[in-house]
Amino acid sequence: MYTLYHYEHCPFCVRVRMALGVLGIPYKSEVLAYADKQTPEKLTGKKMLPIMGDETKFMNESLDIMQVLDKNNTL
Repeated sequence: MYTLYHYEHCPFCVRVRMALGVLGIPYKSEVLAYADKQTPEKLTGKKMLPIMGDETKFMNESLDIMQVLDKNNTL
């Protein structure tokens, strides 16, 4: 199962959450505080959300995440 690290107020994060809903992909939601710099830097090396991944690989950039999720070009 994927984990999505996101801010509630971020439009790029909303974009990924909407794609997950449309595609019917289950995920675990981790809402981060804007001041939390440590978590995103630990996962991807930079303070940039959304971040999505499983236990082995994490990525950010909402459009890149959506491209990986949308294997059948549904969106």
